[in-house]
Parts: sequence; structure tokens; C-alpha cells
Amino acid sequence: MRKIKKFIFPGAAILFSFYLSILFALGGIIGYLTTKHFCRKYIGKGKIKPLIFKCGSWKLHFHHWLIGCLVFLLISLGGWLSFIPNFCLGTVGGFIFQDIYCDKEWYKVIFRKRAHSSVG
Repeated sequence: MRKIKKFIFPGAAILFSFYLSILFALGGIIGYLTTKHFCRKYIGKGKIKPLIFKCGSWKLHFHHWLIGCLVFLLISLGGWLSFIPNFCLGTVGGFIFQDIYCDKEWYKVIFRKRAHSSVG
């Protein structure tokens, strides 16, 4: 199953992107590579912390796939979809794809804080 995720999923995404538009596909590739580099350089090394909000015993993690989906939603609801270039839409798509594809815990958006146990 892991091999399918590593090869089929990205390949299908790229083929579908080229079907939509070459500019959309190029934007997606550039968005993916830029986001991967940024995450490795800044978030992975702890220079920038992820957006996690604490509310009582719960945590809300704003993954960048969620932020990208909110951007798509706002563009769509605002009626600006036809005004945004395909390249920019593809870049946001690559931004979303990178998080879902590379983060093993991409689905953990709302979760409980773990209680710290003291060893003594």
C-alpha cells in the first residue's frame, strides 16, 4: 500500500493537473517543492512553530493543507475563481498536496492534549 501512495497518488495528481492546464500543473509542482523546502528548512529545524491553538484540554492544529483549502473556499465563495490565474491555483494545490502527502499526521486537526505523567 505504501508503494501505491508513493507512486500512483502523485502520478495521478500530476496527470490530472496537466489535463486541467499545463500552468496549473507547473504551479502545483512549484508549490509542492517550495512548501517542502520551506517545511524542511524552517518548521523541521524548529525555527517556525506549527499553528497549534490550545483551547482547554483540546488542541487545534491548522495544517497547511487546511489553510490551502480555506484559501480555495474563500476564492470560490468570493466569485474570484475565474480571475485567479491557473498557475496560482496550482501553487495552492501543490501547497495542499505536500502536507497530505508528506505529513503522516495530516489528518490530526482537533485532538486532546496528552496529560503529562510525572515519573518519581
